[in-house]
This record gives sequence, structure tokens and C-alpha cells, in this order.
Amino acid sequence: MKVNMHRVLAVAIILFCISSLTYAFWPPINRVLALFIIAALVSCFLTNIRQKDVIIGLGLIGVLFFSIVVAEDMAQNLEDWLYWAVTCIFLVLMGRESFTTGLTNELRSFRRLTDIIIYASNLLLVISFFIPSSYEQSTVGVYYLGFGYSSHTVCCGASILLALTRFRYQNEHSFLKQTLLMIPATLAILESGARTFLVSAVVFWAVYFIYVLKSKKMKILACPVMVAVALIAIMNSGLMEKFVATSSNQYISEDALTAMSSGRLEFWQIDLEAFAALDWIYKIIGKGFDYVYEVNSSQYGLRIWAHNDIINILLSAGVIGFLVYTFVFVEVRKWMKESVSKRSSRMLLWLYVLVPLLVNGLFLYQHYLYSFILLALFFANREHSEKTANL
Repeated sequence: MKVNMHRVLAVAIILFCISSLTYAFWPPINRVLALFIIAALVSCFLTNIRQKDVIIGLGLIGVLFFSIVVAEDMAQNLEDWLYWAVTCIFLVLMGRESFTTGLTNELRSFRRLTDIIIYASNLLLVISFFIPSSYEQSTVGVYYLGFGYSSHTVCCGASILLALTRFRYQNEHSFLKQTLLMIPATLAILESGARTFLVSAVVFWAVYFIYVLKSKKMKILACPVMVAVALIAIMNSGLMEKFVATSSNQYISEDALTAMSSGRLEFWQIDLEAFAALDWIYKIIGKGFDYVYEVNSSQYGLRIWAHNDIINILLSAGVIGFLVYTFVFVEVRKWMKESVSKRSSRMLLWLYVLVPLLVNGLFLYQHYLYSFILLALFFANREHSEKTANL
């Protein structure tokens, strides 16, 4: 019996939404779902493989080989390489029409499951808002984490939820339902203190404004109301509290800008200097995906990644890894130009993916990657439907 890998992938992504939002209840579930996603992606990648896929595959295997040779913490190295490889494969597959068509059709076929996940996820978020254990005390304030592992995990789950909502109800005109279904996930992001994910909320409400509010009259009336509500919500949110608290936190840095970036400007400088100090051979092949953690642990005092994919890849996989990653995003750009003709839609997609990539990291947040894929499929499917209707 032949397994439909597009179906496996679609179901796993849909379930990933609620599993991320309820991670505290069953920690192993995300890893189990991730195994299904990896198996499905590798199977799709190896089916009808193209010349460019061979180049990507050789690049990923080459980076893996070099990283195994030089890495000291093998478990960390292999885990982060796997995240990076899955990200590259998923994004490259977007360039295959058979893949995007197959995944889109399977996502559409699970309407009932998607409805259950969307409504259950929203209900769980609303319930969690009133439970004291859904909030954690940090050195700079109290922030929402819901039933997730951390505020970042719940924000990734909220992003998938927003993306699923947009994809599932893209052809419906239920203004009130679509508005109400976006509020819990948006509040979760605002109260989390995870500032990077503000871009997720902004992009999905921009999509809501463009596609849910149909008439120009409704857009004109709604625009000032949405701006006013957004400003009030942000000013009274955990995100704003985080901005204010970090900008004056001398324990992060005495420099206000560095403090506001939660130390990023400081450890980015440390990481770039570490790359500049490498021997030429390591500049080419990298020092393994564990190296950035060692650099930041020894020189910054925290065992953390670079919070920037470009810096992370340069240290981990060198120029070879950087070229592979660049090639992947060149392919993403080609797919966008072919499948998403509206410039405003492409700008929203680039905003959605590049801001986290540059200020937090994309490939280490697989759940956020899935939300990007769903958003990209939404735009492509929407434009295809509009073109078909105009024939």
C-alpha cells in the first residue's frame, strides 16, 4: 500500500498547531509529529528529483559530513543540522508545482479536522488566559506562555493557528467569525513578550484587512478603528512591557539599544568576530552547529544560538552552508514571482520570513516555518482562484 506523503505532511502540520499550544501536557508529541514531517519531506524530495535538488542535497550532505568531523557536541550539532536541512528541503520543494498542488489539495480535504483544531485551539487559548500558571515571572516582567513550553513555543503555535484560519476560511465571507477566530492567537502573541512574533500578528491582520474586508467602504471605516485598537492593545501588552523593561535593564547592557535588543547587538558582534578569527578552512566548511553555542557560552555567558540565521550558518557551516541557504532562498524568490504575482502579497511574505530569520532565527523554529508555508500557499491559492474566476 502506497502512503500519500502529501497527506501525512498535511495532517502533521494541522496537528502541530494544537500540539505546540498544549506542549506542556505531552512534550514528546511535537517530536513524533516532526518525525512524520521529516519522513514525508524526504520522500517528496527524492521523488522526481531535479538537477537543482541534487545540488541542494549534495550541499546538505557535505555540510553534515564536515560538521561531524569538527563538532564537539555531536548531539547539538546533529539536531541543529537536521532543523536546517528540513528547512532547506521544505523551502526548495515549494518550487515544485506537484508538491504545492498535492499539499494544498490534502490540506483542503481535511476541512473537518482543521475546523476542530482551529476551534479547540482558540478555546484552549481563551481558557489559559484565566489560569495563573499560564504566566511566568521573568527578570523583566510577567509574560504569557499558556499551555506551551515557553512564550516562543506558544507564539509559534499561535502563528500556525492564524495561518490555518486564513487558509481554511479563505473563500468564506463570514466577517464576524473570522474576526473572532483571530483574537485569541493575537492576544497570546501580544501578552507573550516575544517581540519577534509581533510581525506575525501584523502580517495576518494585514491579510485580514486585504481579503476579509471586501468593500472599499468597509476598509475605509475599519482602518482607523483597527489602528486605534492595535495601538491600545500593543501599548497595554506584555510586548510593550518587554520593550520598556529591556531598554533600561542594566543587567543586559548599559547601552540602551543593546539592552532593547536583549543583548543581540553584543553577541552578534562576538559571533562575527569569532567567524573573522577562524582559519580559512573553517571559514569555508564551518565549525559545526554546536560551535555558536560554545562561543556565546564562553564569551557572552549564555549557551544560545546566534538569533540570526546568516551568522548562525556562517559559524556552523561556513561559506558552503551560506551558499546553500542563499540558493534555497533564490528558489523561494522564483516560486514567489511565478505563484504570487501581487507585489503587496510578496512583500508580506518576505516580511513574515525575513524579520524572524534576521533577529531570532528561522530554521530553529520549525513551527514558525510551517506557518510561513501555510501563508505562502494561501496567497498562491487565492491568486489562482481569482485568475480562474476571471477566465
